[in-house]
Amino acid sequence: MDRLTADTELGFSTMILLLAELHTKTETRKAKAKERIEATWGEDWEDMVGDLMLPWPAEEFLRGLAVFSEKHTNWAEAKNILQARITKRLAVKKTRKLPWIMAQDVMGKHNDEIVAGQQEKEVEQPAGQVTEIEGELSLAAA
Repeated sequence: MDRLTADTELGFSTMILLLAELHTKTETRKAKAKERIEATWGEDWEDMVGDLMLPWPAEEFLRGLAVFSEKHTNWAEAKNILQARITKRLAVKKTRKLPWIMAQDVMGKHNDEIVAGQQEKEVEQPAGQVTEIEGELSLAAA
């Protein structure tokens, strides 16, 4: 199959252009997130974060780090919080054992923190399950 046929049948050029546009938009959003971090932690924030940051940070991670930096403007305190979160995550069984800051570390997705708008979930019993309430048996309604 030649290039013209592939382009006609598969839409190769169209797909490449769409992917290039997506990449450009993503890089623009990442740059904005980096600007927000720079505004709170300074120009050398990447050097300060250093080995704690992923080698190739994703857009979601940078946006989360930007929000985190705005909440924790003092880098020394922020570093202690991030290192504690990494240590805690590494200690949990069946979790990703990467020694870098991850999106969950900067976005406050931890058991010991209440995220705005989050409420405790009530444990619902499956319909038809027999339970004992104060010595009496009852059937949970559907």
